[in-house]
Amino acid sequence: MGMCYPAGMLFVCPQLGTGGFMPSKKRSFECSVVNETVSISLRNRRVGGFRGNDEPFVQCNQSDCQYVDANEHPCPLSLALFAHELSERKERARARRETNEAGY
Repeated sequence: MGMCYPAGMLFVCPQLGTGGFMPSKKRSFECSVVNETVSISLRNRRVGGFRGNDEPFVQCNQSDCQYVDANEHPCPLSLALFAHELSERKERARARRETNEAGY
């Protein structure tokens, strides 16, 4: 892996993107709520204020939808749509923790 460098309060890792996470690729999804194809991606949302935890959620590009960013019924978006990407993120985080604990 390449080097990461500080940029304000974040770290920029050219191979991973800002904050050390690979940016989520947008996908097309046929949404039954708006009856059209929308663009969705996996994002993180800070829960619990500035020092809170980041929690993943599925974001779509339909800002006029009343369920946007809710991922609750009747919205068909769920984290299960990105299960593979979430498991890859967890594996990368585990590897980073092990590297940090080993003192590298």
